[in-house]
Parts: sequence; structure tokens; C-alpha cells
Amino acid sequence: MRGRELLFADQQLMANEKTAAAVTDYAIDDGIIFRTEFAHAMAKLSNFGVLNGSQGSKFID
Repeated sequence: MRGRELLFADQQLMANEKTAAAVTDYAIDDGIIFRTEFAHAMAKLSNFGVLNGSQGSKFID
């Protein structure tokens, strides 16, 4: 928001009107809403049951 984006992706978020509005909304309250929504999203992702080892995908040589 101060023009000091660290990553190119951050710059792109601020370059688009719709995503810039979301970034601004998240930044207004020192990130409380973002952290809350991020935690909720991570909890939802944990319900997917990721496959690993012999159950997950394998690379073919």
C-alpha cells in the first residue's frame, strides 16, 4: 500500500482494481481479518486428506 511491495505478485495484486480493494481491506485492521480468514482456509484444506507416499502420485523416470 506504500509502494514497497516485496514480491512481484504483491505488485500485481495492487495493480488490479478488484484485488487492490481486497488488499486494502485486509491491511486496514493490521491483518486481523486476513489472519482469521487464512486460518479458516487452512482448516478447510486440512479436510482434503492429502495422499502421500505410495498413495500419492509418483514421478515416472
